[in-house]
Amino acid sequence: TLLRAALSRILSLPLPGCSIGGTVTDISIRIGYQPQNSGLVPWITVGTLLDGFVKAAGGESGVEPTDLCNCFQIDSLRKQFPDELSGGEYQRCALAASLLTNPDLLILDEPLTEVDLGLRVAILEYFKQVQSTRGMACVIISHDVDTIAFLASRLVAFARNSNGVVAERSLGAAD
Repeated sequence: TLLRAALSRILSLPLPGCSIGGTVTDISIRIGYQPQNSGLVPWITVGTLLDGFVKAAGGESGVEPTDLCNCFQIDSLRKQFPDELSGGEYQRCALAASLLTNPDLLILDEPLTEVDLGLRVAILEYFKQVQSTRGMACVIISHDVDTIAFLASRLVAFARNSNGVVAERSLGAAD
């Protein structure tokens, strides 16, 4: 429900290079999505999944897979299946896979809630660098105020029993 509300708000905003009104026919946008506590294929090892995403992106994911695996500390998990991972390991692997798809827009639902704080900071710094370098737009659905403050340029707040946006403001953090 929150995802639908957020996306309807975001998609109603003007996008760079697009005009409001008329029919849009010539826009090609790659959208990545990491659902909360999901996103990995249960019968495929982490390594096979990551390699598949690199291949599907044509080697143009904008990130170096080795650097990504080192930063996210997932290289040692390549031979494991998703059900063999802890919650934090699972989230790190799912976020890495999302970045390897080379999306123009990445939608993340509570992406790092189970990741240890020290590693979370390193991942957020890496993610912000990738986001800036690639010009990737990102929608983060989270209750983690620190993550939002670090990555977001704009905050849109929703409440459970409201009919839409409760508050919206520019944070000035990211571009």
